[in-house]
Amino acid sequence: MIEATVLINSDGLSLEGALTLPSADASATDQVVLLIAGSGPLDRDQNSAKGKLNIFNQIAEHLGNPWYRESTV
Repeated sequence: MIEATVLINSDGLSLEGALTLPSADASATDQVVLLIAGSGPLDRDQNSAKGKLNIFNQIAEHLGNPWYRESTV
């Protein structure tokens, strides 16, 4: 998998996220999933000061795996 940091600036505000793509040799697809963190003191992987589960990171890795994409076609 390929992961890149994405930074969007608009009207003095910044939004930072991670773009996770299948490896370069994977077939092209037009499917997209946008994960948006909820309210509260959470980071972009849904971690809090009380616990680090990396839920969004795990979901992105799962969706980016070729075996998952092939099983949902």
